[in-house]
Amino acid sequence: MDVVSNAAVMAAMTDMPHNADVVKHLARLTRASVVVSGTIYAQGDSLRLQMSVTDMRTGKPVRMLDPVAALRSDPTVAIESLRDRLLGTFEIDKFGAVRARAPKLSAYRELVAAIEPFRRRDWAAARPFLYRAIKLDSTLFSAYSMLAAAYANASMWDSSEMVTSQWARFENRFTPDEREWFELHKALLSGNIERRLIASQRIAVRDSSPLPVYLTGIFANSTLRARLALASTLIVDSTTWASGTVVHAIVFELADAYHLNADHQAELAMLHRRRREYPSEPRLPARDLRALAALRRRAEASALADTLLRGTTDPNDAVITDAVNQAAMEFEAHGDSAAGSALARQVTEWHSTHPTNTPSTARHMQQGIAWLLNGTLDSARQAFTRAARDTSPEVRRLLADVAASGYLGVTLARRGEVAPARALADSLGALQRKWLFGWHTFWKGAIYGELGERDAAVRLLAQAYEEGFHKRYWHYYNQLRALRGYAPFEARIKPQ
Repeated sequence: MDVVSNAAVMAAMTDMPHNADVVKHLARLTRASVVVSGTIYAQGDSLRLQMSVTDMRTGKPVRMLDPVAALRSDPTVAIESLRDRLLGTFEIDKFGAVRARAPKLSAYRELVAAIEPFRRRDWAAARPFLYRAIKLDSTLFSAYSMLAAAYANASMWDSSEMVTSQWARFENRFTPDEREWFELHKALLSGNIERRLIASQRIAVRDSSPLPVYLTGIFANSTLRARLALASTLIVDSTTWASGTVVHAIVFELADAYHLNADHQAELAMLHRRRREYPSEPRLPARDLRALAALRRRAEASALADTLLRGTTDPNDAVITDAVNQAAMEFEAHGDSAAGSALARQVTEWHSTHPTNTPSTARHMQQGIAWLLNGTLDSARQAFTRAARDTSPEVRRLLADVAASGYLGVTLARRGEVAPARALADSLGALQRKWLFGWHTFWKGAIYGELGERDAAVRLLAQAYEEGFHKRYWHYYNQLRALRGYAPFEARIKPQ
C-alpha cells in the first residue's frame, strides 16, 4: 500500500477552496483511493478520538473505528490504539472482510495464525491463537466465532457455550453482520437444524465468502434440501477455498449433495477427479464405496473395499471399516442385500486377521455393525454390549455410548427379545444428559420400529430431528430398515 506523504497533504491543503469538502479535495489532488479522517472532541480533561476510513471510489465510509478516550495530558495511548486498529483495518482488507470490525493488528495476526490449523481441522492447535487474539482485543468478535466453532467441531459443547456467552456480553455493540454470526452460533447450540440452515442462509446473503455458502450446503444436506445442497456445494467447490487441507470436507459435502439428488454417476465422477487431484488424501477413495453401492456395482465395490482394508494395519481402525459397513447398508437399501452382506463379511474377516489385546470401543462398534448386517446376531449382541460398557468422557462426548446402546436394542429386537429391547429403548428415551441433540430419541425410535411399532417410531424420529439428529443418512440406515416402505417414514426421507 502506497501512503501519501505529509508534504503532499499539506500542499493540497494550502489551495483548498472555501467551504470545499476536505476529504474529497485531498483525495482528488493526491489521487488517494482511500482516505483516513478523524475528529477530536474535548471533554473536560479528556479527549475523545474518532476515526473513519472512506473509499473514495464510492465516496462511502467502509470502516468506522470505535472511539478511543485519553487524558489531554497524555493522548499517546489513544493515538497508538487507533493506529493499531487502523493497521488492522488494512490487514483485514487483504482478506476481503469488508464489513468486519476494525481489529487491533496484533490481535488480528493471532487470528490469521489460527486459520491454518483450523483448515487442517486441528481444533486444539487453533484454540491458543484465538485465545490470544481475544486477550489482545476483546472486541475481535470473529475470534469468538472461530473459537466457539473450534469447540463445537470437536463436540466440546460446554466450552462452545461458554465462549458464546462471553461473546454475548458485547451484544449491544454488534454490527448487523456480527449479529448474524452470533445468531448462527446460538442456532448451533440449540441443535435445531432448520434454524441452523436459516441462519447460514442469512449470512450468505450478506457475505459472499465461501464459508457461509459451505455451511448452507452442510445444513441443506442435513435437512434433505437437495437442490439447495447441490447449488451451494458446487459454488464452494469452484473456489480456491476448496483446496488443500479442507478438500475432503468439501468433497464429502458435494458427494452427499449429488447422492441426495440421486445423481450417482456425477457423484462418482467428481470423487474420481478429486482423487487424481489429491492422491495423498486417504479419506477420498473410501467415499467411492457409497456411490458404487447406489449404482449397484458390486464387483468394483468389493475390490475397492478389499484394497482399502488390505492397506489398513491399525487393528482399531474405524475409518475404513466404517466406510465399508456404510456401503454395505447402502447396497441393502438399494435392493442388493447379498452384496451388502458380502461387504460386511469383508469387515469381519479383516477383524479376524487383525486381532488386538486392547480393542477400542470403535472396533467393537464396527465389529457389531458388520455382524448385524450379515445376520450374526449373537456376535453382534456381544460386541455392542462391550461397546456400551465404555462410559469414558471421550465416548460420552461423542455420544458413542448412546449409539452402542441403540444398536444393542435393535439387535435384541431382531433376536425376538422384546422385553429387553423395549426396556433399553425406554431407558434411552429417558436420558437427561445435555447435548444429546436427539440421539437418544432417534435410537428409541429405531428400536420401536424394529419391534413393529411403526407409528410410534416415526413420531420419535420426527422428534429426534427437531432435537438435532439430521436426516441425511436415514434412507440407508440399517437400523431403520423395518420402516422402509411405510408411507409416513418414506415421506420424511424424501428429498425436497
